[in-house]
Amino acid sequence: MNDYTSQILDYSQNPPNYGKLENCNYTLTAKNPSCGDDLTIFLKVENKIIIDASFLADGCAISKAATSMLLESLIGKEIGKIENIKKEDVLNLLQIDISSTREKCAFLILDALDTIAS
Repeated sequence: MNDYTSQILDYSQNPPNYGKLENCNYTLTAKNPSCGDDLTIFLKVENKIIIDASFLADGCAISKAATSMLLESLIGKEIGKIENIKKEDVLNLLQIDISSTREKCAFLILDALDTIAS
């Protein structure tokens, strides 16, 4: 097992930002019907800055790790930056090759965040 695989397993089994965030400003959801992943994201925003983020998920290791890693990277950033997040940003965080069948898992977080950018 390489370091990146162990990092993904750690983020999926022990995500540092897992759980329902009380007093959040945004609750975003996304589902992947093809594999059953179900994601709820909670964002707390003050003065247009994301000050806290968490999530609940019923899904695979890739979707949980991608969500946890991306949410960590968003804390302290302007809420408007969400619309600029690309698939490549998620892949850079994961640092592994994702098969085409697992892309929906890795990018589920983007589906949820897209609802705030719309």
